[in-house]
Amino acid sequence: MSFTQKFYSADLHLGHAAILKSCASTRPFATAVEMDAAIVDNINARVRGGDILYILGDFTLSRNAEYVRHLFHTIRPRKILILGNHDVDNRGAVKKTISELPWDCPPVGALETKDGGRRLWLSHYAHRTWPAMHHGSYHFFGHSHGNLKGYGRSRDVGIDVADTLFAPRTFQELIATMPDDSEAEWHSHLVRQYGRRVPPVGEIRVPEQMRPLIEEMFARLSVLLPDERLSTVQDIDFQNGVRVDLMLSWVLPANVAAQAHALVDEIQSRAGDQV
Repeated sequence: MSFTQKFYSADLHLGHAAILKSCASTRPFATAVEMDAAIVDNINARVRGGDILYILGDFTLSRNAEYVRHLFHTIRPRKILILGNHDVDNRGAVKKTISELPWDCPPVGALETKDGGRRLWLSHYAHRTWPAMHHGSYHFFGHSHGNLKGYGRSRDVGIDVADTLFAPRTFQELIATMPDDSEAEWHSHLVRQYGRRVPPVGEIRVPEQMRPLIEEMFARLSVLLPDERLSTVQDIDFQNGVRVDLMLSWVLPANVAAQAHALVDEIQSRAGDQV
């Protein structure tokens, strides 16, 4: 029995001639038909017939139902569609050329699955938060054609993103540059202890030797400041020591704000000594 693999892609835009101009750097084709053939070939070169291809929106803009069916059946793997803005009409109904195709399951607006034992939230649009975000889950999206940076454990998986190489990629390939397990576990610990004071995973990437120092910072700030008065601590950068941007409520007394900033300055200085 062969093992079924999952692959992910987005924003195929099959039959869409206008995208040859808006995404000219990644779609250097003379015609939409030439582009469509390259996309189908790239999919079939990577994904076997029994594998699953998740398409995170914008499958096709063609109104030619026969041509769309031809492309659909030429793509060998099982296909699951997460609906994008171009897959529905102005009323939000799935376009007939798409709804009548034999998808592996009916197209939906968002979907949760698992890959490599990890929870994974799929949607056409990027989310700032998603199910189990603070407990190690991932989020894949499209729509942005490589123009929107990922947020924590989220990322654009569309074919116009440089590292997808104009083809579907596996879960492991797509998460290769994301925070590792150790970072996620430590981040979840911080969130349980200090709640909204902690920035999203991916914005606080900390070498293990510096984690006790940063946790000390959160612990001391939690004593100094009430919960609602510390908006966020972000942009923690350990390549050149540490930089902490402290965003405080305007109603905070001046002397307390000064103490908070002095505490952060101390942490930054001590972190610099560890580099």
